[in-house]
Amino acid sequence: MYTVGSVATVYLNVKGRIDIDKEITKAKDRLAKATEIVEKQKKTMDENWEEKASEAVKEMEREKLKAAEVEGRNWQASIEQFMALKIE
Repeated sequence: MYTVGSVATVYLNVKGRIDIDKEITKAKDRLAKATEIVEKQKKTMDENWEEKASEAVKEMEREKLKAAEVEGRNWQASIEQFMALKIE
């Protein structure tokens, strides 16, 4: 499985065709980036933010947070699948 973004995931049979350890490292790096974005968004969306931001900005920031959370879950799933390929 390869995460293309928060809305698309590609499934390919890659066992024996790729360096699994290298792919795990890449996926972990991308998971870390998605986690950083989630943390940044949560800091941006503090208590004062709710009072100060317009509805349009609130919606945009909520969507950014949601997309980063989905992307993080997808990268975590990719890591788990690559790890399973190593065991087989």
